Amino acid sequence: MLDDHGIDPELSKLFDMVINETGGELEDSEMGWIGVDLDGTLAYYDEWRGIDHIGKPVPVMLERVNDWIEEGKTVKIFTARVSSPDFDLAVIHAWLKENGLPALEVTNMKDHMMIECWDDRSVQVETNTGRRVDGQGEVDEEEM
Repeated sequence: MLDDHGIDPELSKLFDMVINETGGELEDSEMGWIGVDLDGTLAYYDEWRGIDHIGKPVPVMLERVNDWIEEGKTVKIFTARVSSPDFDLAVIHAWLKENGLPALEVTNMKDHMMIECWDDRSVQVETNTGRRVDGQGEVDEEEM
């Protein structure tokens, strides 16, 4: 059962134990992970060209991911590609290697340890309100 904030109390206790044991001094990699979408975010995407095709790297994102890794942050590739039973992770790992990145973990699932998600399709909302942070597409509450 989740608490009033939607958090598993057992997970919360575990996190509190880690904070207490380290005196609150956690490394970034112990605080959580950053999810980076592949197609359209880290790699250029204009149209589907097959399961084994990954576009050229987006330079700004490639540099950002490299910086995070150098800072000791945990970065994971967050992509729907791995939801396909026909997909081979070696395709992504080869692309990462070709572009100077280590063999990062690849997932299509988020968890409570994800601290950021960089994705070309995400829309950020204010916590517990459903309101878009960018203010676009908002309905006047009086109209509801």
